[in-house]
Amino acid sequence: MNLLNWTCEMLDAFEFKSCLGLGLGLFGWLLGGFDLPFKALLALFVADYLLGLGRAIYHKRISFDRMRKGIVKFLLYVVAVMAANLLDIASKGGIPWFDDPARDFMVCYLAVCEFLSVSVHLAAEGVRMPQWLLSRIERFRTMAETGEVKEAFRD
Repeated sequence: MNLLNWTCEMLDAFEFKSCLGLGLGLFGWLLGGFDLPFKALLALFVADYLLGLGRAIYHKRISFDRMRKGIVKFLLYVVAVMAANLLDIASKGGIPWFDDPARDFMVCYLAVCEFLSVSVHLAAEGVRMPQWLLSRIERFRTMAETGEVKEAFRD
């Protein structure tokens, strides 16, 4: 029996479909659902990854180690969103006026980081970007590396 026949038989089997549905449902529950902010985060991540890959191909500097790090970064993003969602589940009703504050904050923070990375890729390839945005990106990255969060609120 070849692989294609085996795959077709597995996809037709009720037990396989049940386990796959259960696994994907659990995964979606752990993520807190696939709402618009999470979809935006996914789109920004894919854009960042493809722009980085395109730059590496164009400049003939492809690194499989960097590609692997990008995939690991995505998996860690998923784990961070899951952890934030589980925190929201554990503290349900503890913060009024917000449904899922930890998850929403985590998704927004990661989306901003991806937006900054996309902006850097675009600026490096000659797309005109406002200088104030590029300087803020550099400042944000420096603050993230050194942990100087208080500086962000002084402007």
